[in-house]
Amino acid sequence: MALLLMRRRLPPVHVSGGLFNLRAFHFAPYTIYVGASCVAYLGLYTELTYIDVSGVLYGLSPGYSFYLVSIANAGSLIGRLISGPLCDKFGNLNVLIPFNVVTAITTFVWPFCRTKAGLSVISAFYGAALGAFASLVGIPVASLGETGDVGRRTVSSDLQLMT
Repeated sequence: MALLLMRRRLPPVHVSGGLFNLRAFHFAPYTIYVGASCVAYLGLYTELTYIDVSGVLYGLSPGYSFYLVSIANAGSLIGRLISGPLCDKFGNLNVLIPFNVVTAITTFVWPFCRTKAGLSVISAFYGAALGAFASLVGIPVASLGETGDVGRRTVSSDLQLMT
């Protein structure tokens, strides 16, 4: 609806260099961060993908096992809400790294939780930590270069994370 009702206030500006900034990958900290985020995405979403299947495997009813993903998503809301103020107070990576560690710990503990209560609790903790990761992963990209190039660096890092 907004596309139909809104007009441009200013004429478009042609920016040299295009949409992607592949030169940003020459900056080692940016490249390492994007690579580490890509590897983190590969490992951190395993539990969310398979927790309902493991619940059925451990004897939970398929009806309840389906709700383990919903519990993780509800926990994700909590993680997204508390990570922002923590990030403002302590810094981007100082909040992101501990939440990643919590997510990794819950991923390693998850196969040993075989009861309804255990899987529910681990799903809630996992969701909270993963929500913080999902909301904070793009923030350090803005500080790893010039201010005028934030948009292109973000697009380049997001495309790398999607591949």
